[in-house]
Amino acid sequence: MKILVMLVREFSDLLDRCEQQVYNLLLTLHRLLPPSLSAQQIDQKHLSEIQQHLTNATDVLIKAFLPNKVFIETLTGSEKVGVVRDEDSFPELQILLRVLDNLPQMEGN
Repeated sequence: MKILVMLVREFSDLLDRCEQQVYNLLLTLHRLLPPSLSAQQIDQKHLSEIQQHLTNATDVLIKAFLPNKVFIETLTGSEKVGVVRDEDSFPELQILLRVLDNLPQMEGN
């Protein structure tokens, strides 16, 4: 995750159509961790550290991608209506809540 965060920070102006892939990665990682119903069994001593890294990376990636109209369309686009897989519903909600948490800190639009 640290490498992805670094790449997005450094090359955000050069990213071309990778928004969907980053979003899908975040969905997958959130789906695999509690409190998701499809979470994998993970040793408790590692779980909090993994969740902390994912939360930090998600926040940084969202801040980097929020000004990006393609990313916003990926999050909220009309093609998503009624097609979200059941196992992605909760992870998607988690990501949207992180977006809402970051919106007040955004400058401009």
